[in-house]
Amino acid sequence: MIISRNKRKVTSISKLLYNNQCYTDQKTVCDKLSEHFINMGPKLASQLPPTPEPDTTMFIKRTFSNSFIGFEEYVPKKFLI
Repeated sequence: MIISRNKRKVTSISKLLYNNQCYTDQKTVCDKLSEHFINMGPKLASQLPPTPEPDTTMFIKRTFSNSFIGFEEYVPKKFLI
């Protein structure tokens, strides 16, 4: 059933042709419509061309050749209670 927002008219789909098959059962028609709309997003996304990884170094305006960042291992201390 399709409900129009303006006129509150109800339309029933009595027959659905989907993937070259005809469906007339109301539950099956509903299931096939759901299947179609659920799979539409992933199907369209798979057709998009791949995007290249961005070059993040383009945001760095200066060089850091003499810089050093050191990390030390953190060892938690035990507390006596």
